[in-house]
Amino acid sequence: MLSNLIHIKKNKVSRAIVCILLFAFSYCGFAQETNYKTYSIFIYNFIKYIEWPKIEPAKKDFTIYMIGNSKVFGELTTLAKTKRIKDKTIIVKKSDEFQNFQDADLIYISDNKSLTVKDITSKLKDKEILIIGEREDLAKKGAAISFAVLETDELSFDINLKELRSRKLQISSSLIRLGNIVEE
Repeated sequence: MLSNLIHIKKNKVSRAIVCILLFAFSYCGFAQETNYKTYSIFIYNFIKYIEWPKIEPAKKDFTIYMIGNSKVFGELTTLAKTKRIKDKTIIVKKSDEFQNFQDADLIYISDNKSLTVKDITSKLKDKEILIIGEREDLAKKGAAISFAVLETDELSFDINLKELRSRKLQISSSLIRLGNIVEE
């Protein structure tokens, strides 16, 4: 009876993730213009389905750093006004240069700063920070997740499990099934 209940709960979670991401897939129209709101919805859901080993209870904020320039910044800032992550206020900050990022929980590397991904990941080695790349194939170069646009102009994402594990981040199996696993 308990195993059936667990199975039902897992199925509901899986269906919820699939529905959310399918909505995001259908929401984007890449043929004419990139929809950065879709990127922010994906990022928000990545955060929801990834577990950090320890987000200090005393820490009141979940801090996202944007490195470089991207319209995703504005969309994340808008999202942060109405959403919370794990009972934490979402703070979105912008930086054009590498910083210490002591308070970072997530770093988003914009397309125009994609060449810095290896430098950033090596400087933040062993830090429990989720690194997401806007440009395709950045997961193969050290980011934990990177976006990809399919031939059908739908937004997808690549997952670097090795990078997630090295940062002690646990990703939901449901999210793994929706992404494309890559290696460095």
